Amino acid sequence: MQRRLSKILIESDYMPEVGNNRDGISETDFNAIYIDRNSTEYNQRLEEIQSLIDARPLFQGLQ
Repeated sequence: MQRRLSKILIESDYMPEVGNNRDGISETDFNAIYIDRNSTEYNQRLEEIQSLIDARPLFQGLQ
């Protein structure tokens, strides 16, 4: 991981871009929107977020 971090040149190598008004919200706001953590919508959003993170160069190839 230290080798990977040493090669980071720009923030977007590890941080997904904020793409819409649901991105970049606080944890409090996120929790207010997704009250039921067992809901399909909540789980889909978590999968979307994880996918965006996994796509960053820093995390590619990690399991």
